[in-house]
Amino acid sequence: MSKPAAFKAAFSDFRLIKGRKVAQIIFELPIEGCDAALEALGGVPRPDRETWAAIARLEPKAVHEPSEPIQLGKRTFEQLPFAQQAALRCQDMDFRTFLRNWGWGAANAEEAAETVRIHCGVTSRKDLLPNTEAGNRWLFIESAYRAWKAA
Repeated sequence: MSKPAAFKAAFSDFRLIKGRKVAQIIFELPIEGCDAALEALGGVPRPDRETWAAIARLEPKAVHEPSEPIQLGKRTFEQLPFAQQAALRCQDMDFRTFLRNWGWGAANAEEAAETVRIHCGVTSRKDLLPNTEAGNRWLFIESAYRAWKAA
């Protein structure tokens, strides 16, 4: 299975490089996500080659403010542990379609679960914990899914 080719970052700054007639667009991400971001980009930039990448805006409303919170008993989806969120998403046909559209395997719930484990760098979804690299990767997948669903 291939490694993630995308990561989430916040647009931070813009500047013109007049002598070279180019512009730099600067994005920031938590330090815990830097290794995964560099891996997705193919490693540290090198002056002897260009690495082109696509940049897409994640709609803030789609990412941070779901229109209708999913209610599960007394808790919303966002209040569930990441492992439970991932388990529920892997059962969801739309989520599996989203994973396939990204080029990741997800013909059924088990393949979706394996895809999530691989892309989050864990052997079990119970290892998807807040404030960890795996947890941040899960949040990225969930945010990308919500943006895809809202599009």
